Amino acid sequence: MTGPVQTSLEKTDPRPPVHSECQSDSSCDNIHELASAEHGWYYVRPLFISIYIFICVAWSPAFRGLVCVWSSNSEEVLYTTTEIDMVLAPLAVSVERNQVIDYGTTVYYDHSSFLMRSNNGGIRWYTVIKPFQIQTFVVLFAVFMGSTFCLLLVEKCSILSHGGEKSIMPTFGECLWYFFGASLAQGGTYETRSHSGAVFISLFWIYSAIVLVFYSGSLMSQLTVLKEQNMMETASDLARQNRLTYGTLGGSYYSMKLKNSSRPIYRVLYNNIMEFYKTDPEVLSTDHEVHYRKVKTEDYILILDKVYMTLKAATDCDLHISSATFDVVQEAPGFPKGSPIRDVISEQLNSFIDLSNPSLHPLPCECSSSDFNYSPCGHVITGDLSIVKNDKLRELLKKGPKYRESMSFTWNQNVKIIMDSCEEYARRWAKKEDVQLNTLSEWIKSIRGLLLSRINRLKSTVNTRFVSIFKDPDVITELTYLQEHYVITPADKASNNYTFTCKKYYFDSLVKELGLNSTPGNPTYTPTNLSASEIIDNHKSALASFGFDTTNLDLDLPYLYCIPKMHKNPYKQRFIAGSSKCSTKSVSISPKFYLKSNLGYKNIVRRYILAVVSTRCGF
Repeated sequence: MTGPVQTSLEKTDPRPPVHSECQSDSSCDNIHELASAEHGWYYVRPLFISIYIFICVAWSPAFRGLVCVWSSNSEEVLYTTTEIDMVLAPLAVSVERNQVIDYGTTVYYDHSSFLMRSNNGGIRWYTVIKPFQIQTFVVLFAVFMGSTFCLLLVEKCSILSHGGEKSIMPTFGECLWYFFGASLAQGGTYETRSHSGAVFISLFWIYSAIVLVFYSGSLMSQLTVLKEQNMMETASDLARQNRLTYGTLGGSYYSMKLKNSSRPIYRVLYNNIMEFYKTDPEVLSTDHEVHYRKVKTEDYILILDKVYMTLKAATDCDLHISSATFDVVQEAPGFPKGSPIRDVISEQLNSFIDLSNPSLHPLPCECSSSDFNYSPCGHVITGDLSIVKNDKLRELLKKGPKYRESMSFTWNQNVKIIMDSCEEYARRWAKKEDVQLNTLSEWIKSIRGLLLSRINRLKSTVNTRFVSIFKDPDVITELTYLQEHYVITPADKASNNYTFTCKKYYFDSLVKELGLNSTPGNPTYTPTNLSASEIIDNHKSALASFGFDTTNLDLDLPYLYCIPKMHKNPYKQRFIAGSSKCSTKSVSISPKFYLKSNLGYKNIVRRYILAVVSTRCGF
């Protein structure tokens, strides 16, 4: 570190030296800004003789070892609360650790998942012969040898030749090597001179091409099946299989989460990891590279943050990240229990992390020179599609957010879909009426004949191939520009219309609504010290108490977003908290289903009629 904090540490150093690593420019900016802040560490010096801070911005294995000791219990803390005043590091928030330390403002959110090889165990040697059965290979070998012998006879016995010369392929070995080359590449050294031999070799080339097509297709299907069978997408998939081993960082948040979780499947994973640990201690290694090596060379799966996995998978096509999320991970600075500097540091972090420091996440704003500037707020808020310069993209947006581009299709695919539906209907009808299934066989045949005749007439007039406009580089460039400068949302009370809002103004509106950065906000929102996982656990308990199924609950909190009220003067925003994948989704969709149900619809209509009648008639 630099500045007055470093000087104060150098003057009094009775304890172990501070371990400082800073490999991220943005993280260094945060630390330096915090160190030089008006209410930062320098002004709380009278509270302590000196402020000792363990800083490890980089995700180092050495620090993970420290977390291992810290996370066990208060008797095993490596640097006790009397020796360390603050830990500014990737320290995961958990209920167990909160019994020992207090957490400040959360500075990092991520999901955890599984990292594995796309084909665990690799593609073994016999994979290349699996597309064909042994009988097929015997037939291919017999055809190969028979074709060689036939070509030799043709060359020996043929009278006519291309140039009247005798064939230069007189031996069985030369014919054999020629066919061997024809099967793998472009033939051999020798060429036939007879007309009969040329025709025979042409037929063999066609035969080789047909065999190659069948083999390639079968091989691809074999590889695809192998990949699908090896993918572990959920914790249940991982726990049910017994061929692969798995592990995580030893003593980290993940091992505690698996051990102390209320979900039985997580405890099963933890017990299995402990069984693996008896024979392979590396499954709980504190070094990331050890786990990465095991994933690359063994039948092994790593449970860790998605950020780390994404960095590894970006440079290695053999790695696969599970699409399912394991848990929400939060990281925050740690403080001793009751530390008087916790609120000071947290307040200072809230003032600049991801919010008021434009050097970290600068938001573009070109509204002052835009023809679509809305003067009451000084930023672009418009539903005029003239803001889109590309003609193709503008025409597509005019069709509304519910429009979907046509997709290419085949007539055979449509026939299969329609006939499968007819056969399914016939099976249901036969079961309901308790009759034989073949009762409707003639009806199905007539439907099929009618369908085929209609398709034959349409084949010459209907286009089945469509090209998406998003294949056009100009469209992609224009859409990328719009996404960089504006937030594209539907309009309130007019959801079939697009609106474009300046991204900087949109972000400032959300900050103002939440009351962040010491700005007065909506009293609906109140800050909390609960972690995301704790809030989701509270949601589970509340939903369970009302009879909602929480088995497949999404482990995400709802997002806060806003849509402009274009019918107001001046424009205002409607703020909505929700998401298609969040822990409150089941609560949000239940009223919708009730309103769509027959009972709910009748009750609403009856109440509306009574209200109108009572108002009109003076009841």
